[in-house]
Amino acid sequence: MKKKWIILSIIVLLIILGLNNNNTTKFYYAYNKRIELIPLKHKIIVKYKEIKDSSYLASFINTNVFPDEFLINPIDYQSYYITLKPEARIVDFINIFRESDEILSINPVYVTRSGNQKGVIDEILVLFHKNISEKQKYELHSKFGVGVKKSLKSLDFLIVPPKEDAIEIANQYQESGMVEFAHPNFISEIEFFQDIPNDEYFNWQFPLHNTGDTTFDGRTCTADADVDAPEAWEVTKGNQNIVIAVIDHGLTSNHPDLPNARQLRLNGSNFGEGDPDDPSPTGDFAHGNACAGTIAATQDNNKGVTGIAPNCKIMPIRVDATTTDGEKAEAIEFAYENGADIISCSWGDEGETDPDHIPAIVTAIENATTEGRDGLGSIVVFAASNTAWHAGNDPGHITFPACVDIPGVITVGASDRNDDQADYSPTSDPESNDNQLVDVVAPSHRAYPREVSYCRGIQGETWEIWTIDIPGTDGYNPWPRNAGCLNPPPYQEECPASGTHPLYYTGRFGGTSHSCPLTAGIAALILSLNSNYLQLQVYNIIACTADEVGGITYTNGWSEEFGFGRVNAYQAVSLAQELTNMYITGESLVCSSVSKTFILHNRPSQTTVNWEHSNNLVEVSGQGTNNYCVKATAYASSPGWVEATIKGDNGGELIFTQILQLKRLQ
Repeated sequence: MKKKWIILSIIVLLIILGLNNNNTTKFYYAYNKRIELIPLKHKIIVKYKEIKDSSYLASFINTNVFPDEFLINPIDYQSYYITLKPEARIVDFINIFRESDEILSINPVYVTRSGNQKGVIDEILVLFHKNISEKQKYELHSKFGVGVKKSLKSLDFLIVPPKEDAIEIANQYQESGMVEFAHPNFISEIEFFQDIPNDEYFNWQFPLHNTGDTTFDGRTCTADADVDAPEAWEVTKGNQNIVIAVIDHGLTSNHPDLPNARQLRLNGSNFGEGDPDDPSPTGDFAHGNACAGTIAATQDNNKGVTGIAPNCKIMPIRVDATTTDGEKAEAIEFAYENGADIISCSWGDEGETDPDHIPAIVTAIENATTEGRDGLGSIVVFAASNTAWHAGNDPGHITFPACVDIPGVITVGASDRNDDQADYSPTSDPESNDNQLVDVVAPSHRAYPREVSYCRGIQGETWEIWTIDIPGTDGYNPWPRNAGCLNPPPYQEECPASGTHPLYYTGRFGGTSHSCPLTAGIAALILSLNSNYLQLQVYNIIACTADEVGGITYTNGWSEEFGFGRVNAYQAVSLAQELTNMYITGESLVCSSVSKTFILHNRPSQTTVNWEHSNNLVEVSGQGTNNYCVKATAYASSPGWVEATIKGDNGGELIFTQILQLKRLQ
């Protein structure tokens, strides 16, 4: 689940002390300052020309060097750390690898005097002085046989020839006097410091960060039964240009934890009673506030709670009991036509399971997924329902519109604080003709209270999710209800009862109503990294990175209780970032007499690639590999293209497709 990089300084320093006057010490330049690099005796780093899995590497070592004397740790699907047993001779490993035509680089792993490990591959980073001409750069590159991988404003990424010493070449660039800096593009061990917000009630937000401590009112939790939010926030906290429409009871204007600066309040956004231009809640209808706060409550303001995507914007769209089915369809259309990237809907028609129940709503959802975001498709997320009672052997059902049979619509059930299925979260029925399928689950409260025999819940359980509330005495705080199946909490209980503006918040929310916006917020984090993802791509990233938890059976990566699993924000944004880092290089001018090669970089492991090209190009070689070779047809002169489609397999069921880049024939 969580990926953690921890610098074990003491161990590394002990290794350094055991090097015993190693005479192969090197150095690199940090500007003009020399930084000593000490090679480790029993750890190397190898980089292949093509993607290779660790089993291929293990077979190569066992066949050519010494069996059972190594440990392999992958870095990026072409590069691996190899840790050797003390009796193994590192020189034998390096010499054998150097003989292979499949290798780009093979080097010892180095450490600095401070204990930081440095892996050296076939790349160096260079910034030329401003007065250096392109001709001078070319001559220097030619001298060392160096190629330019890519150029940024602040540096160039250079590729050294296969098996050449990147440290020595970088040093000679520095010593040429032509550069501000030149040093290897090290792979360094880093430590991620979790971003723990200072919001007053964050410690109780176990769906975001579950430490295994008890809930605020003493119920036990399981550590890491959460979406890994602090880890995800190290990658992104969202982007203000990403808009999530929350179609619900409305959102308070200028809530202290969700000000209008992060709301997109539009005229015509109220499809309920009252002013059509005011999407604020009325009375004690706090459900919309709670959902919006789950997504985007302000982080690190020393008060209240935090949302999963605290830098994104909310578009509040109000509906209520007076809203007709036609107006619900209109609300969905209003959302995507006004720029909603994501549409979060924590509601449904009670008892209705027909996926075609209201064609107007079905059509509106379908249009949102195809026409929203200028044709990329808005991501539509629905709560599955709270109809189950597993303690009473009732599996529940998925209500309309969550059961619509539209590709990419995310139907969200609920897990609990222990990574078990929430008592009220419906179980999928793959045999049903009504599309009774949960896609994923997200953490919420465990169960409803059962203080009297006719209540559908679990005794001693109640609502326990923290979010924003309607300011003052309306809403969920103080607790407004005094009826058997709704207690506890007791009537007029204040939760929270202390802090900054406690009556602006509540600790008594839950259900799939919370799981839905939590998942919508993760979708917002994904789009914050790459807003060009298609709607289905976002769906697949969320599904492919969900954790298979719950102690239940997953068949081909899917279970009836949890769908593809409990969502994981960190793994989702990590994959989104990884896919964003892919790119194609190759010449744009292709002729009929000479073939040209296009190279796909940074393809994730466990994926396959398929190349396609325009009709005026001819495939020469490379199908299924990262290097694809084409040439033009005899009389081609019009623009052309090549594209790479990668596919990732999630238990044989889920496919992720990414169109990377177009290249034109000139």
